[in-house]
Amino acid sequence: MSSGLKTPLPVADLPASGLPARRDNPLPVGRLAWALVLLLAATAYVDSLGYQFVWDDGTMILQNPGLRDIRRLPWLLRSDFTTLSAGAMEGHYYRPVMALSLALDLWVWGPHPAPFHLTNILLHVAVTYLVGCLVMAMGAGRGLAVLSALLFAIHPAHVEAVAFVSARSDLLLSLGMLGALLAYRRLGIPGSRRAAWYIASLACQILALLSKESAITLPALLLLSDMLCRPSSGDQEGRAPFRRALVRSLPFWGVAALFLALRLGMFMQLAGNRLQDGGLWRRLPGSLEILGRYVWLSLVPTHMQPFYSLPRPGSFLDAGPALGLLAGGILVLLVGWSWRRAPLVAFGAAWFLVTVIPTLDLVPVSFREMGLADRYLYLPSAGITLCLAQGLLLLMGPATRETWRPRRAAAWVALVLLLTLYPWQLLRYTPVWRDNLTLYTRMEQAAPRSPNPPLNLGLAHYRAGKLPQATAALERAVRLNPRLPRPRIILALLYVFRGRVDDGFRLFEALASEGVADRDYYVARATAYLFVGEGGRALLFAEEGVRRFPEDAHLTELLGHALERAGRPTEAMERYRYALTLSPDLFQAQEALGNLLARLGRTAEAAQYFLRSAEIRPDRPQPLRALALLLEAEGNRAESLRLWRQVLELADGGTAIQEAARHIRRLEQDAEGGHGP
Repeated sequence: MSSGLKTPLPVADLPASGLPARRDNPLPVGRLAWALVLLLAATAYVDSLGYQFVWDDGTMILQNPGLRDIRRLPWLLRSDFTTLSAGAMEGHYYRPVMALSLALDLWVWGPHPAPFHLTNILLHVAVTYLVGCLVMAMGAGRGLAVLSALLFAIHPAHVEAVAFVSARSDLLLSLGMLGALLAYRRLGIPGSRRAAWYIASLACQILALLSKESAITLPALLLLSDMLCRPSSGDQEGRAPFRRALVRSLPFWGVAALFLALRLGMFMQLAGNRLQDGGLWRRLPGSLEILGRYVWLSLVPTHMQPFYSLPRPGSFLDAGPALGLLAGGILVLLVGWSWRRAPLVAFGAAWFLVTVIPTLDLVPVSFREMGLADRYLYLPSAGITLCLAQGLLLLMGPATRETWRPRRAAAWVALVLLLTLYPWQLLRYTPVWRDNLTLYTRMEQAAPRSPNPPLNLGLAHYRAGKLPQATAALERAVRLNPRLPRPRIILALLYVFRGRVDDGFRLFEALASEGVADRDYYVARATAYLFVGEGGRALLFAEEGVRRFPEDAHLTELLGHALERAGRPTEAMERYRYALTLSPDLFQAQEALGNLLARLGRTAEAAQYFLRSAEIRPDRPQPLRALALLLEAEGNRAESLRLWRQVLELADGGTAIQEAARHIRRLEQDAEGGHGP
């Protein structure tokens, strides 16, 4: 007669409490396995060391004056990215740990992408290690911990979080959350320094909160860890009752509540009126669809996208919300079914559900219609990989009876498939993040009905000097949404650059009524008039733009160009200097001032501005070219030759390469002919 007690399913591995290993251990691993997993986590992304800054990296890193001076640490820690970037970034994202991390990279290495990518890789390795450590701290053995960490290390959905420098906040968030949980689990070890571990756990919580707001879910995870797994000491009394677990986690709830209270005003400001009059209820179908997509992407990571453009469903009966509700319901049932049978499975499923809630776009802080991104899955996927690993090990053992052998064979086949397909898909998708042209091309393929990818692609082609490709991409953006002003503004400028002057200025005139509120309109139109030699009209639009946007450094610098073209060099110099007061790292103003001083014969001063521009943007050949010409004219052939060789390395166009090669040949011939420096 049954007693009615439910026996937990075995972990089938070496227990963390030090009990002897069973003979039927399905996945025996040694200490070397940890090193191999971490090595794999790093080598999977080693190619990203050769990738460029992409997408938001330019605004967040290269065009962010707030990150330039690491000595302004207090200001760095209390400012959001809108403040740090002088308004270039929208959204008031408060990520002080992220800002500090980027500022340190910038201070040590300069604006070179490889070290930034290396930091992301090292953070991913650290998070992978902590995932395995947490699994062991929850009572599992080394085999399950290593397998969980391995699946996490090579999960293809993590590509965006690791290969995209601006997604570092998700890595830092995960590091803080896992660190807090590990320190919290140490509190149950007899004789340990409980106060020190408590402080360490709270410190990691603060680190996570200052990395990303999603860390407010940490107290719920601490509560679940106490309720589902026995203390690390191996105390046989079992898992902590709810009340005792809640009391132990109360300080963490307090810290999360305080942080939420401090940030709530900004959330509501970003949300605007989209949460009023039942807005939350109307957003719920879309959030359910996002949940379903995240569950599918966690289990079948074959269709990662750098950009999702999804219409928000209006009914719970639509296919997306219905499937999301089904996926969420299955996870909830899995938690309930495995609560006593397989606590680690319950913890993994609950981990996913808890940590994914802040990413479901219930609060409309995203500028997209549905705020869906692969990088948001980085932390929640740790729960899914734990469930997968535990499920595989449960199927593998014990195999003492004949009926278990087919199940064990199926588990090994599934494991081999995962360890083959995951790395293959990861390596196949990672190169999408190589550079902006590759990334935006993939975005346009993934979201063919959104105007944003072709707009970004057009800008990337424009910056690369590929004007025909830029024009074609911007025309596609305009066709997709003719009401957006920015694609039309840039397209009008491109028409002028490519000789279609009448078409360009007709488009500018069509934009006149709506463009007055857009600073890009004045920048583009003044630039177009400068290009066609109409300095008077360029000055007119530049002055009007500065009048409307007096603190805009780019418009102020453009006004300097217009004044210089109008034969007013003294006023132009004042404008260039004022632009540098507004934005000291505005390399265009540094170069413009250098060129003006060189024409006025003040070569020593001009050289300083060219050097400063090259320091700000070492990837650009233009300031080095100007300095090389300056030194060559002064007779400093050796230094000029060195600079022309640098220009040749950086030049990306045929004309620039030919010019650099011509100067190098002449200077080398002069040196061979015995001419002095």
